Amino acid sequence: MTIEPNTTTTNWKTIVLCLVAGHIAIMHLGKVAPALPQIQSDFGISFVFGGWIASIFNLTGISLGLIAGTLSDRMGHRNIILSGLLVLAAGSFIGALTQGGLGLLLSRLVEGVGFTAIVVSAAALTIQSSSLEHRKLALMIWGTYFPVGLFIFFWISGWILEIQGWRFLWIIGGSACLIWALVFALGTTVTSQNSRSGPPLRGFIKNITLTLMAPGTLVIAVCFAFYSLQQLALLTWLPSFLAYEHDIEPGQAGFLVASTQIFNFAGNVLCWWVLSRGVLIWKTIFICGWIMIVTVLTLFWGGASEPVQLILVYALALFGGLIPIAVFTSVPLLSPSPSQLATLNGLVVMFSALGQIAGPPLLALTLGPNQVWDNSFWLLVLCSLLITILAWLMRPIEKRIVGSGHH
Repeated sequence: MTIEPNTTTTNWKTIVLCLVAGHIAIMHLGKVAPALPQIQSDFGISFVFGGWIASIFNLTGISLGLIAGTLSDRMGHRNIILSGLLVLAAGSFIGALTQGGLGLLLSRLVEGVGFTAIVVSAAALTIQSSSLEHRKLALMIWGTYFPVGLFIFFWISGWILEIQGWRFLWIIGGSACLIWALVFALGTTVTSQNSRSGPPLRGFIKNITLTLMAPGTLVIAVCFAFYSLQQLALLTWLPSFLAYEHDIEPGQAGFLVASTQIFNFAGNVLCWWVLSRGVLIWKTIFICGWIMIVTVLTLFWGGASEPVQLILVYALALFGGLIPIAVFTSVPLLSPSPSQLATLNGLVVMFSALGQIAGPPLLALTLGPNQVWDNSFWLLVLCSLLITILAWLMRPIEKRIVGSGHH
């Protein structure tokens, strides 16, 4: 079933407010990586414990993605976004004041709850706020929250850490949440669509059941899991690849990896352009999957020079960038009704988090203790191959929906 828009006009103000909320949420997702050396120095924690501090967000997404989505569908997307911003602020301030690694870990768990609430509900509110004519553009804008948010954050975080340290970065993050919660509350209005109520338990179970049983929902969620697994594994280990294979300094390698997000953003825009010209979602994902297979094989087995390998890394980011927008665009197409929009977004977030938490350790396992990169190609190829297979499974579902005229 295709979700029809609630209005014939697009509320661009609400869409932008949701996008900035996503940017702020991503800041909290990414802030541990550049701050980890300072945190380890302050608390004397191990690399393993530091990894848990960084990845606890993903555990929250796995455990709370569906719950947050269903609560958003029952209680209203606007209400959950505001609650998420306040919870995220609380977690960040608690983290800034903590005096030990365990306290910081628990504060990250609180932040993860707020983060999950925001990204699940903001996507659904973006869909609600757009007309059918502007829906693909609105979802493209929302989909850029991840690469653009990370790029902006990594751009400014370095000098903040050098000047004031990691605690000040946490205080800035919490303050940004509080300020944006006020702006969001004043800039959006309560409507029947974003402020709902109903029998909590029965409605909760019904939403989840309807979402899981709807054709294509699990297919697209699992597809996004393999995309997330591949992309985060590459982002995590590419600095090591560049350092070990080409003797590139860690700082320069980090910059090169961060720059991939520019190409990921370009892929977001390219997907909007492609879908706006009538290319079906399954075909977009299918073609990108095959391009990614060829790119990975050439990267590791093609004997390419260093500049060519860098171009191939950027190509992976570019064509990979089409997949999130295609997935987000499929949500209103596959959702059983408007009442399950955020629940389906929660399912997508849950599987995305599963892929993100599995990616780095799985790739590390394939590398082995000697970091033999030629051994890792099969994992990246397998992810791309599974993406193409799942896209092909989407083919009859999407064709049936489009052929019925409800689009």
